[in-house]
Amino acid sequence: MANKLTVKMQNFCYKYVETGNASEAYRQSYNAENMGQDTIKVKASQMLKRDNVRITVDGLLEEAKKRHEVTQDSITMEYEEARQAALLGNQPSAMVSATTGKAKIHGLLTEKVDINHTMSLSEILDAAGR
Repeated sequence: MANKLTVKMQNFCYKYVETGNASEAYRQSYNAENMGQDTIKVKASQMLKRDNVRITVDGLLEEAKKRHEVTQDSITMEYEEARQAALLGNQPSAMVSATTGKAKIHGLLTEKVDINHTMSLSEILDAAGR
């Protein structure tokens, strides 16, 4: 099955683009009623790592962007319109949200992820091969 997608895989791609949620797309595309949430997350993640699925999803997203004429500029304008409306309505939290959205779309603001992992001294020494 080199580049071909099964019907379920195609459905997963469409559902993922529609919902933006890989787990939900997996639930709607596969028989997952007897699976736990963690299993569904893993299966959905594995699905997105498949080259043929990723290529299909990317193509569908590109088609949607073109069809709806979504560009970085158009989204920036929408955020600015929302910010201006929030300013006129004296809604500071909405203004901050719109400004944050503009910053993210232009790569000026990224999510910070803290990863804390503690290891015992013996685990550290084992990892170092000692």
